[in-house]
Amino acid sequence: MSDQPNAMRPFFRQPAVLFIGLAFLGMAGYTAAVRWNLLALRLACKPAPVIFMAAGLAFCGKDKYIRLIQAGLLFSAAGDAALDMGDEWFRAGLFAFLTAHLCYIGAYLSETRRLRLLRAAPFAAWGIGLTAFLWPGLEDMALPVALYSAVICVMTWRAAALIGEPSRPAFARWSAFAGAALFALSDSPIALTRFHGPVAGSGIAIMAIYWLGQLGIACSGCGRTRISPG
Repeated sequence: MSDQPNAMRPFFRQPAVLFIGLAFLGMAGYTAAVRWNLLALRLACKPAPVIFMAAGLAFCGKDKYIRLIQAGLLFSAAGDAALDMGDEWFRAGLFAFLTAHLCYIGAYLSETRRLRLLRAAPFAAWGIGLTAFLWPGLEDMALPVALYSAVICVMTWRAAALIGEPSRPAFARWSAFAGAALFALSDSPIALTRFHGPVAGSGIAIMAIYWLGQLGIACSGCGRTRISPG
């Protein structure tokens, strides 16, 4: 077995950086729209950041990992739009984000299938504990929410499993894990607000954590080192 890494893709490619800048512009637009109650601008800007992240990722390569991360970002954008269109779109938004997490799981599994079960433990505890706490208020949403919770826990576990794998630079591995963890963290106050009660001081803070999580996941697709058998 010999290491024959392909030329590493530099993380900061000018087109990718441009789209990341546009993503931050979308974040600023959404924040302003919420602040001044501008509905049309809010609906336009909420999915924009992750769409720009997916577009920027196109300049980092076209392999399976990147394609799956891009698909996850685009399903997330659909979920963002659906959740801002009223309660009747909540199930559609939940399904879109569920699909996004499945795309991310597929991407992480394309890098490693090693179980690393100990790394699953904290995420399983978080998912089971939060679902159990919310269960009395879930009613007809109990099974969809339980399924979603299980999938997002698997997503964070598989991101954690990337750490230490030789196929990716350390920055990319940790970026994937940090992004997945932040994405999961941003979901908790949303679930608590919807099924238990308002969480003080959330709102824009949740979106900031969510966007940072998606940015971490997107950036994990840049800067790759392939290890090929020899």
